[in-house]
Amino acid sequence: MKMNLKDEYALISRIYGKMTYQQLGERLLQMHGRVQRFISERRLCVLVADHSMECILLYLMCVNNKLPMLLVDERDIENSLSNLLKNFHPAFVWIPIKYKNNRKISDICMDGAYGLQRKENGYLWYFGEKENYFMPSELALLISTSGSMGGAKYVCLSYENLLDNAQNIVKSLNIERGERAAVMLPISYSYGLSVVNTYLYQRGTLLIGDAMMAEREFWEFLRLENVNALCGVPYTYEIMDKLGVFQKKIKSLKKMTQAGGKLKIEKQRYFAELARREGFDFYVMYGQTEATARMSCFCLSREMDKLGSVGKAIPGGEFSVYMDEEGRGEIIYHGKNIFWGYAKRMDDFNELHSAKELYTGDVGFLDDDEYLFITGRKKRFVKIRGFRIELDLIQEEMRSQTDIEVICVKEKSADRMLVFSLKEIQDGYRILSDLCHQLMTKESVDFFVLDEFPRNANGKIAFGVLENWEEQNGINRKRID
Repeated sequence: MKMNLKDEYALISRIYGKMTYQQLGERLLQMHGRVQRFISERRLCVLVADHSMECILLYLMCVNNKLPMLLVDERDIENSLSNLLKNFHPAFVWIPIKYKNNRKISDICMDGAYGLQRKENGYLWYFGEKENYFMPSELALLISTSGSMGGAKYVCLSYENLLDNAQNIVKSLNIERGERAAVMLPISYSYGLSVVNTYLYQRGTLLIGDAMMAEREFWEFLRLENVNALCGVPYTYEIMDKLGVFQKKIKSLKKMTQAGGKLKIEKQRYFAELARREGFDFYVMYGQTEATARMSCFCLSREMDKLGSVGKAIPGGEFSVYMDEEGRGEIIYHGKNIFWGYAKRMDDFNELHSAKELYTGDVGFLDDDEYLFITGRKKRFVKIRGFRIELDLIQEEMRSQTDIEVICVKEKSADRMLVFSLKEIQDGYRILSDLCHQLMTKESVDFFVLDEFPRNANGKIAFGVLENWEEQNGINRKRID
């Protein structure tokens, strides 16, 4: 993904200032020169990603110079770093400088024979003299799936995957040259990374707030720099709504995009109507890490009759629905942005190959206009008395009847349903029993009230935490008898 190095702004940071495309090209050459002092061949590098300009620069340096990279979220560094060094033998490990006094991380690097070589612009550069091993020439990136943390399998993406998805998202969103997008999601999350890829591909500008999204300085910076695009997951839109971001019109705003899970229908309608009143577009999208981020897109604010859909396949992509023996329609995606496979260790690179279709694990249907509607996850069910109960459907019905945020999961070790909410549900067992046609028993369900739902770095609900709730610490739970 080569840059067009013109005197247009590529990056604008609230703390580190502005960088033109010309300056970006020069900086990436300098950074690559420092890397070449240690390695001359293609070697895997690990980037512990934060929200900084330097993090984006390290990523771009690797992509531009065909250095394969593994991205890991900084919140997962203590859990995953030791296994990453042992399983992948990376040449470089880049860690945010805020962790310089973290003894555990320093010990992990020392135990893995990684020495600190540089401290540069907010990052520690660790290098390990490791043996070379087979590295597919097409391999560009390893990134964890959106729902996993803690040393899970990594999705392997090629350079063609990255380029194809960036080109087609640009078409789907009508991104214009010079358009300014806010960096609101971590780049270790595939949707957040795709924002970086698409806007730089189109020679737009990334606005890096260097602050938490809930902080006043973040929004002051975006207004000052005339932000054109806001890109978020459902949790992002919850925060924006609570903060009252749109009580004052953002005059420069051209579009908002939403992916990373289903935004509640009433919120979709609210933001679509807001977009129509204020004169910008509101896009709803659907994607998976295994498809390099995004597979579908449409402008809801222009097509309100398709409320509840995630749109049509992006250019170059196609959906089909496979009906299984139980009459459930699994969504299958076809396109050049489908990943090459998973890797848990470097030996897995030998098994990588391109794929033509992706079984998403999502269940849904296509309407007569080829708009996709998702109704749930194939594995999101619990069997009570031998009958399959769809958790997504029960969850939505409980929310509708009680007007309370509810998350339903299957307990990992048994066929029992766990119902979590942010407020106590009056007559919760009766409501649930009615929805399940009297199949429930008091032994097959538990209700709990949480102060807040646990979330992953990308803002999605951490279902794994809830499924293993009894083993987790630090959650204030109240059991409802």
